[in-house]
This record gives sequence, C-alpha cells and structure tokens, in this order.
Amino acid sequence: MSEASSQSEGFKYVVRKGDSFWSISKRFYHTGTRYEEVAAANGLDSNSKLNVGDTIIIKQ
Repeated sequence: MSEASSQSEGFKYVVRKGDSFWSISKRFYHTGTRYEEVAAANGLDSNSKLNVGDTIIIKQ
C-alpha cells in the first residue's frame, strides 16, 4: 500500500502492550465488534498475534 493510499483510507497506529484487535476496535470505533475489520484492513486474520511496535492501518 502506498503512503498516499494509506493516508486517504486511514491512519497508522503503533501497537502497544496489551493491545488486541478487539481493544483497538473498541478504542477507535467505540465497539469491539469491528475487530475483524481491523485485522482484514491489514491483511491479517483476526486470530493473528499483534506484537508491540507493529504498525497497522486504522481505516476511517
């Protein structure tokens, strides 16, 4: 994904200790139920492990 494309579709987020797709979904979308969208937007399965320091895209 190009930088211009990622900026128009969302923003970058750096994974912190304790983050999961559910908690990230809850933080940015105010509901954890969109966790699969967060994973899919990054080409990941919702069961994938997130590592501290990983950068993912949060779609707007």
